[in-house]
Amino acid sequence: LQMQKNYSGLKAYSASKLCNILFTRELANRTSGMGITVNSLHPGAIRTNLFEDSHGVLGFLARITALFMNSPAKGADTSTFLAADPDVGLVTGKYFVKRREKMPSVEAQNKAHATRLWEISEILTGLA
Repeated sequence: LQMQKNYSGLKAYSASKLCNILFTRELANRTSGMGITVNSLHPGAIRTNLFEDSHGVLGFLARITALFMNSPAKGADTSTFLAADPDVGLVTGKYFVKRREKMPSVEAQNKAHATRLWEISEILTGLA
């Protein structure tokens, strides 16, 4: 989980996105019947200043790809929708893209992985 061996930035990023979905699904299960809703989402590729100070090839690529990315405001649209729209007020444990519920990857639907991630998170945060 923490990639202590064979670390790869891209793999770590991908794993973190998968974990966001798994953790949200488990949180939805654990808060079921409590009037709490939690959902995960994909905001799209967002133009940020993350690579603002990058130079060379990375800086060049960052500036080129930024032309095709969404603004931060557009990236926040689905988050705002989920927080404020009464039509999704009772929807929980789902995954959204562009305001629409979407089925996540098969791996992101794995209940055993979601439960195990929760348990590991409890251990790593000292809450176990």
